[in-house]
Amino acid sequence: MKYTNKWLLALLPAAMLTSCADDVFEPYNVEMPASLAETQYLKDYNVLKEYAGNLNIGAVVDAGKYAGKSAVYGLAVSNFNEVSGGLSTMHLNMVRDNGSANTLNFLDMVSAAKAIQQPVFGSALLSNSNQNTKYLNAILQDKVDPNYVPQKVEQKKHDDSRCILVPATAKKANPWDNQFWLTFPDNVVKAGDTWELSVDIRADNDASVAAQLHQQPGGYLSNADFQNWTFTTEWQTLSQKGTFSAGDAGGYSMALNLNDFADANNYYIKNVSFKINGVETIKNGDISGTDASSFRSKIDDGQTVESSFVDGFDYTVFDYAPTEVEIKYNKPCLVIHSQDKAADPWDSQFWIVFADNPVSVGDSWECNMKIRADKPATIPTQMHKAPGDYISGSGLGDVEFTTEWTEFSKTGTFVDLTQYWGGNPDGGYSIAFNLNNFAPANTYYFASISLKINGKEVIKNIDLKSSDNSNFAAKEYPAPVPSTWTIQPSASWIITKTTPGIPLTDEEKHDTINYALKSYIQSMMNASQGYVKNWDVLANVIGDDGAINSADGGNNFNWSEFLGEEDFARLAVKYAREYYAAAGGNASDLKLFINESGLDNETKLNGLKSWIAKWEADGTTKFDGISAVIKTSYSEDAATQTANEESVVKQLNALKEIGLPVRIAGIEMDYLDATGAAVKTASMTVEQGKKMGAFYAFIAKKYKEIIPDGYGLFISNITNNGDTPNGLWNENYSRNHQYGAFADGLK
Repeated sequence: MKYTNKWLLALLPAAMLTSCADDVFEPYNVEMPASLAETQYLKDYNVLKEYAGNLNIGAVVDAGKYAGKSAVYGLAVSNFNEVSGGLSTMHLNMVRDNGSANTLNFLDMVSAAKAIQQPVFGSALLSNSNQNTKYLNAILQDKVDPNYVPQKVEQKKHDDSRCILVPATAKKANPWDNQFWLTFPDNVVKAGDTWELSVDIRADNDASVAAQLHQQPGGYLSNADFQNWTFTTEWQTLSQKGTFSAGDAGGYSMALNLNDFADANNYYIKNVSFKINGVETIKNGDISGTDASSFRSKIDDGQTVESSFVDGFDYTVFDYAPTEVEIKYNKPCLVIHSQDKAADPWDSQFWIVFADNPVSVGDSWECNMKIRADKPATIPTQMHKAPGDYISGSGLGDVEFTTEWTEFSKTGTFVDLTQYWGGNPDGGYSIAFNLNNFAPANTYYFASISLKINGKEVIKNIDLKSSDNSNFAAKEYPAPVPSTWTIQPSASWIITKTTPGIPLTDEEKHDTINYALKSYIQSMMNASQGYVKNWDVLANVIGDDGAINSADGGNNFNWSEFLGEEDFARLAVKYAREYYAAAGGNASDLKLFINESGLDNETKLNGLKSWIAKWEADGTTKFDGISAVIKTSYSEDAATQTANEESVVKQLNALKEIGLPVRIAGIEMDYLDATGAAVKTASMTVEQGKKMGAFYAFIAKKYKEIIPDGYGLFISNITNNGDTPNGLWNENYSRNHQYGAFADGLK
């Protein structure tokens, strides 16, 4: 008689019951499309746990999907005795970057499982992999030096304002060695005229300069009733007004004596308005055009000339060094973010595209652009056809990025366009930048991009001031394909300044990491509510050489470096038992496992056994079992497959030798054809699926045969993992052919 769980249906939303495939709530069947007739035989199978007999079978599930009672929840409850949250409930996902607990998904998963009395196996409480290293490394940073007195330092800044720039040299003899004039010859002053001034001003150094009324620039007439212009290092609006007297009649320019301030300085002026009797006298006062007829300058006692306009300027200030400062770049640019390197240098990419100008071998190129990155990086370039369609590795060569804007300028000749084009040298029309050649996450900025092929410019929007982005494409991981990239009108980034600090002592590092471990285990036990009785307390801590695994970087963290090779494991066990009881669990129920893989390696196996003996030598620490992930492949090459099966048997025998209860924590399997190439999900045939399922069944049978009193066997993937056809169900939650073969093997 088929297994039924009518009570299960009451737990799930009505929408789910109508949207999921028939297998989710086996045996409640829905008619399948005729195109899937070859899978009809799978409907005759019962749920997996009905074939498992006394074998405890479990599944690794995403905690959030399980807690949300999605289709994954239905499959897990119907088919498996037990569940584990896997990576979704490990330190990386359970701890925020500030160290606070992020255990809500785990709490909800435990609550959902508890409601139907399905056991949960706890993910590793201490592992060298899948850790939030951003938080762990942050708490190991130098502590603040309480005696440090910040000093004023030189800081370079940029202002994007279009304005008048009047440089003033150091004073030679007179206040008028350097001068600036507003001129209004069409509005000659008469006695009784009213005047009104409004102008935005700043300078590199504070200064107060006198204003005078001249006839022509340099022809002093009077001081009128003009007040000094007071400049500061910040933009401010100066407003003045008054009435001209009889002695002012005939004047038609206002002069500033810039050497009233003795030292060299730079003066910046914009948004100028000077009205006489309410009538504007200044032409191009907003400085948006090129007309400089209303503005005159004299520099270093030289000739009087039209004033110079600039589109922005760099300047230096002396101030207390900030530990963190936001920098703004107020010009258009392209911004591409790369995540931590997932696998390959091309996980994140940027392309310069010139589809209208495909190149041939021997064509010359000339590239100029402004570039920067949040972290220094050396980025290789390649030649592609369309973005993502690789031709060769000979692009522009390596491009060096620094944290400052730099000018990349380089010329060359295309020498290799044949690698994947059957000898045809033509057709390349995009240059790729592999942004994940640099392993940590980074942000890259590109501006003022020019690319000339045989002397002809191919970029339509060099200054990026229009919306045309047809020459630019990018992809940011995990995006699978490139797309045209948005031009940003400006960009900003945070630069962290290094403030002298005091490195933590070894004792302080020990105490800091000990606290982090203790807090994490306490949070997980609190979230488990005493319901989760079985845990991996350690995972991935033994290397292939039998020593403690010191692999670091990325999401890997070596706890033993700070806590000691013997104490780190003992502390994890101690805190697990202490906080399990504090969370309401019965101390005698708690079972703690060590999770390792590759134990068919005799050196690693002996190392694990040796470390267990050392850790337990204190008479307090005790481990209750071993968890192991079996990583293998099904191969169509007969000899290779025989070797794969022998390796599985060897590993199971090795696990048995340890002398502790053994759990298979997961089976990670892919499918290789006779040439050794991996078969993708979309290409998997019926027969291949059955062979893969039969290998799953082989592992289960050997496990029961070699370790008859084992804890149980868990499936790593309920559904296919993307292109890897390693699930017992497909992405639509219908049974794969692997399901049937595995079910047969469990009988």
